[in-house]
Amino acid sequence: MTSPTDLIERLEGASVGTSELDLAVGQVLGLIDDKLVYTNEDGSRSSFGNCDPWYPWTQSIDHGLRLAERVLPGVWWVIGKGKLRDREPEYGAQLMFGADQVLGSGEGATASLALCIAILRASEQSK
Repeated sequence: MTSPTDLIERLEGASVGTSELDLAVGQVLGLIDDKLVYTNEDGSRSSFGNCDPWYPWTQSIDHGLRLAERVLPGVWWVIGKGKLRDREPEYGAQLMFGADQVLGSGEGATASLALCIAILRASEQSK
């Protein structure tokens, strides 16, 4: 299984979200049982019927926000777009409980990628 740190690096390097990244997010967060995932002949990955389904968390802000609420119930969030420097990602996200307690933050090529990075970092801090 992918480590949270390795997955964060993959998400930071991605230009768009993919179902492969969605699956990895679900596995790292413990929402998808590794034993119930298999690789198809075409290289795509699937799950058996009794596996918790995964959703387009890295591809959709709406699904990413549902994931944040599932992992950290009641969490506050901020998502922004903009660059101060040419080489930095265009989107950023922060998850927090109150203004003084930032749980996790992330930057990415899309808002949903930045949000997933923040969720992974916050979930690691909450352990």
